[in-house]
Amino acid sequence: MKSKACFTSVMLEGRQAIQSSQVLRRFLRISCLEIAKEMGRLKANRSPHERRIAAKGPGDSTLGPDCLISFKMNYPWKAYLSSRSATLIQCRICFSQGSKKRMDGYQLLLILTAFLCTLVTGYILTFSIVVMPGLSALNDRAYLTAFQHADRVIQNRQPIFVLTWLGSIVSFVGVAAVSVMDAGFVESGALLALCIAYLVGVQAITGLIHIPMNNRVQRLAIEDMNDLTLKKERDLFEEKWVTYNNARTAVALCVSAGLLILIGYR
Repeated sequence: MKSKACFTSVMLEGRQAIQSSQVLRRFLRISCLEIAKEMGRLKANRSPHERRIAAKGPGDSTLGPDCLISFKMNYPWKAYLSSRSATLIQCRICFSQGSKKRMDGYQLLLILTAFLCTLVTGYILTFSIVVMPGLSALNDRAYLTAFQHADRVIQNRQPIFVLTWLGSIVSFVGVAAVSVMDAGFVESGALLALCIAYLVGVQAITGLIHIPMNNRVQRLAIEDMNDLTLKKERDLFEEKWVTYNNARTAVALCVSAGLLILIGYR
């Protein structure tokens, strides 16, 4: 369904024309006050995005020649009511139509983003509460060897992991861009804050801290290292890696919760 934007302007001039016009009799069935109340009710019951969805058709083509009908896009719902003596009654109702399809696409993208970010949160949460505490019970050689094997799965570009991890970045940036273009920066503030938190608190930490440390462990020739060197390498790796992983896990949990709240709010 193609987007249509509607702007209806009804102007009646002349005291005698007002008394006799069928357009006026049709118009006066709904008072300006009732229109204003209806606009306020719709605005109060809709989210910022849903306010853009039109609830009316493009207009009534049977109003006659005394009624000028034209079309124009505007956002959000607005009612301009004015009266200029008994010879002029003007009511302009601006609303947009055809945004439902676009908003449905935005909703799906938001759900996909929440789904992918929640999966990423699950990955790093598992390392925080299961994998790293379990490995900590091993001796130095076994600890570094086990981590090498676990990380090598990711280093070999395990397809589901890569799709989930990179997909969360693309979808998050995409849904934030769509929201800004559609509703503006003010209405998209919460989503933008979550996006920045995710990119900085999860992805940036991963790229700047964890990946370099993982690569360092992958380059170790563990079988040729003595116990003192193994202990030194583990000390350089374990505490820092675990601390930053806990930090990014906390951020990821907050972001995932925030996305679920946004979905529920819509």
